[in-house]
Amino acid sequence: MISFFLSDLIKSILNIQDNNISFSEEECCQVTQKGDYLLKVFKGFLKSDYCTCPHCSSKNIVKNGSRHRKIKYIPIQNYNIELELTVQRYICKDCKKNFSPSTNIVSDNSSISNNLKYAIALELQKNISLTSIAKRYNISIPSVQRIMDNCYSDFKVNKKHLPEAICIDEFKSVKNIDGAMSFVFADYQSKSIIDIVEDRRLHSLTEYFSRFSLEARNNVKYICMDMYTSYISLVNSIFPNAKIVLDKFHIVNLVNRAFNQTRISIMNSIQDDSLKRKFKLFWKSLLKYYPDLCQINYYCQSFKRKLSSKLSLRKKP
Repeated sequence: MISFFLSDLIKSILNIQDNNISFSEEECCQVTQKGDYLLKVFKGFLKSDYCTCPHCSSKNIVKNGSRHRKIKYIPIQNYNIELELTVQRYICKDCKKNFSPSTNIVSDNSSISNNLKYAIALELQKNISLTSIAKRYNISIPSVQRIMDNCYSDFKVNKKHLPEAICIDEFKSVKNIDGAMSFVFADYQSKSIIDIVEDRRLHSLTEYFSRFSLEARNNVKYICMDMYTSYISLVNSIFPNAKIVLDKFHIVNLVNRAFNQTRISIMNSIQDDSLKRKFKLFWKSLLKYYPDLCQINYYCQSFKRKLSSKLSLRKKP
């Protein structure tokens, strides 16, 4: 016996808006232990009053048994939810083909409800790994990957096009990757990330960019990067028309590091302790652009008198 009140209540809880689905009053819900979690199974029926065959439009159709579909739903209060539908089957006596009614709560040949797919699509917008999402909703990682590919197809990298100017760099991403650093490259004009590669080593990047068409790689004219040796080798082998543009930050950083090494080398060769101490104390002033040095006098302990930044650098020991 079907209780319309109970059936409507379950449909309201599960957000089911298909009028062809109903629930029985007897054994409509079962709770079972499945591995490390509790599973609530709602048992329902999916029927449809077919008038004609969807294949040949014949009216000579009859019922032909039923089949069971198990559909995963969004977990509720630490319970994993599963809908077990008994689906009516039909057969056409003219074309001999079997068919069953469809429902708007799940795609044909899928075991994941549309509501669950939508919830996972929202989770994918957050800073959460695919593994965590799969564990939270009790589905496989490949299933999460397929949902991401279907819902965010616009984010797939076009292997037949690359912008004229791209920026490449590395960053520390996650622990369970092959290399120590991951690789990211972006469109210089739009400032948008094109893709992220988990390994920045040369063989991995060569394999990745080889998937792009030769026309796309020839279209790249400028690549902004640091002075990492593997990147230079990558550009020379994969992007024949590209010119390397070194990031000014890394150039300034290299000059500063070389200048400091020279300063320390000279400082260590000086026998006069007083002068050696001045090389150590005024290292910031030595790195400044001379016109930007402060001209306001202040008392300098090293020289025992009032000096400005400019005078302190020009003052002989």
